Amino acid sequence: MHDRFSGNPNVALKHFNKARKDSVYGYRATYEMVEICLNPDNETIGGTVLDGGDADRGSVILNYLHKY
Repeated sequence: MHDRFSGNPNVALKHFNKARKDSVYGYRATYEMVEICLNPDNETIGGTVLDGGDADRGSVILNYLHKY
């Protein structure tokens, strides 16, 4: 998590990729990987209308993950 919020998304993805196979942390690691792919700079998104492309696909993935 430290690398994710320290501005090192590539390093964070490597760590989360290893953690996603863990029975305890796997769900959270996968969720964070999707979040990094959707928003690698960890910028707050708001006040603008999204174009609907990748955002829609990302929402589908995150909704799927919330079910489990």
